[in-house]
Amino acid sequence: MNNSEIPQYRGAEQAVPAQRSGEPEPGRFTRLKAVTVWVFALHLVGSAWGLILIGSGATTEATMRMLRETPGAEMLSEEQVRLQVQMSEWIAIGTGVFGLVLAVAVFLLVYLGLRRRANWARIVGIVMAFVSLGMGIFQIVSLVTESAFLGALGIVGPLLNLLSYAALIYWLVLAFHREVREFLVPRRMA
Repeated sequence: MNNSEIPQYRGAEQAVPAQRSGEPEPGRFTRLKAVTVWVFALHLVGSAWGLILIGSGATTEATMRMLRETPGAEMLSEEQVRLQVQMSEWIAIGTGVFGLVLAVAVFLLVYLGLRRRANWARIVGIVMAFVSLGMGIFQIVSLVTESAFLGALGIVGPLLNLLSYAALIYWLVLAFHREVREFLVPRRMA
């Protein structure tokens, strides 16, 4: 590798690699950016739905029923059950808001990086997609368990999550595609 391949050593007379300037975007790369927005939108809607359910009190009675059916719960007074449910709701709202802020930051980082045609954004997106899918397995199990207690309202959350995970898998397929990878990775100067 000679110094002209490293951006900080590239002189003014040396051109930026062709892909960074006027080369048109491949279709799959354009689709990758669009799917990034869709995944972000689905995540926002799913997170907002969960926060609305908790904030509105729709989950309070279902959580109390779940807690009462837990072995050893008969030893708790009604006030203790209410206090535990209230504390769990506040913790859920706090972690939900924190997770939402973190997700917005990561999605913006990835999307804006992709718009600048930066390969690091693709890599960050791949890592975060795998982390999300890994955590999603546990989240789906807990949401399905909760949906049994929430009834019709509980079905929306798991469906939104499944749609989000399907979009994430499609995003990964696009991100790993050769056409996208070759477009984002700088070509070596001969």
